Amino acid sequence: MAKMTAKKMGTTLLVEASGELSISYAPKAYNFFKSVTQGDYIACYLDLHNIEGIDLSFIELLLSFKRTMVSAGKTFIITKLPDEHVFAGSLSEIGIDQQIFQRGDYGI
Repeated sequence: MAKMTAKKMGTTLLVEASGELSISYAPKAYNFFKSVTQGDYIACYLDLHNIEGIDLSFIELLLSFKRTMVSAGKTFIITKLPDEHVFAGSLSEIGIDQQIFQRGDYGI
């Protein structure tokens, strides 16, 4: 089961995700991301080190969240993701560079 836990550090939010990030968890994640973009946070750092898997719908949700944060002048960065992690492999399979989440102008 997917889970996201958050720790506030001033106007920065540190989030750790675990479990299987899939379409079944997307509605809860969407509501969480929406609260971040509408809140007073200027940055959100997402640690995906402990996820077991991620599907394309959740990757799309992360891209949408990134776009929304950037358009609001905020920062979103995925952290702590080993190269051999399943997420990096999934991105590579569909032709997305992992660094796309660290840039503001990702040209999609």
